[in-house]
Amino acid sequence: MRKISSNDVIYDSNIIIYYSFHTENHKIIELTNKSQKLTEFLISNGSHIHVPRFIMDEIESKGIRKIIDEYIATNQITNLPQNPNMIFRLGLEFKIKRKLKRLQDKEWFSIEDYNPSEELINRIDDFFLNLNKSEITEFLKLKNRNNPKPSYNDIQLIAYSKEKEHPLISNDYDITYFSKELIEKKFSTSNI
Repeated sequence: MRKISSNDVIYDSNIIIYYSFHTENHKIIELTNKSQKLTEFLISNGSHIHVPRFIMDEIESKGIRKIIDEYIATNQITNLPQNPNMIFRLGLEFKIKRKLKRLQDKEWFSIEDYNPSEELINRIDDFFLNLNKSEITEFLKLKNRNNPKPSYNDIQLIAYSKEKEHPLISNDYDITYFSKELIEKKFSTSNI
């Protein structure tokens, strides 16, 4: 595992969701095991995980049931019964909600209020809008869209990472694809 130069790190919503899908008996999502191991590694090395409140609000507003349905529909969940019924889905939803609640009670996990300045948001917007054509062509093809700009929550997360000066741990392609450029422009200390 790559050395992390900070004891403080930031998680995005996907990493939190993957971590919460972990179960004792089997892997449910392929990336769940990686999120679990990463979190255990960080905690055993004295790290503290920071999450801006808007990330937790994003998870809550989307709803665990909808998240489960999306993962089932895109075949990201393994070891499922064929055509999982509502009882299975409700049980999974209950386990995930319980794990999310327990996560929020951990001393090594903090949820913090954060409102970025409009100036910083505009600078990050400009960064994405002014990327070189050659830098974004492949990305736009992969994402099947016309604009490289990520969601507003992703932009806020980048701003949070910059202001906190903590590494941002994300598997969100909208962020990770341009991690080198974000680091070069000093919008991030590092992305993992």
